[in-house]
Amino acid sequence: MERYLALHDPDFIWVRADEAIIEGLAEYGARIRESFANLPAGITVHLAFRFTERIAGAGMASERGIARMSGTGPRGPLPARYTRFHTIARHGDGRWRLLVDYEGGTADEADFDAAYAVEDLTVFK
Repeated sequence: MERYLALHDPDFIWVRADEAIIEGLAEYGARIRESFANLPAGITVHLAFRFTERIAGAGMASERGIARMSGTGPRGPLPARYTRFHTIARHGDGRWRLLVDYEGGTADEADFDAAYAVEDLTVFK
């Protein structure tokens, strides 16, 4: 969990538009830690990302896409949840860190499949 949170800039802002939530890194980190600590035993979470836009410069990057959160439980696969995201990252001290993560808009499996794979960078050049 701490390795994941270390990917975020100290000035990080998280927005979940459909619930009108906006948080800084401290609030976001506390919520994420609590969410994962409260997962029932036997639940495994899987995250996957596909992209609809990727714009990068030397010190900033903007990426939009679809995220899929799925999982497995004691009785098998759990339903997948899809959401649209837009992130802004900043490069500094030799590494990239997330500055803004905006979640907003409904998506489904067809939207996810239509977006581009993480490793497919040629389409965005």
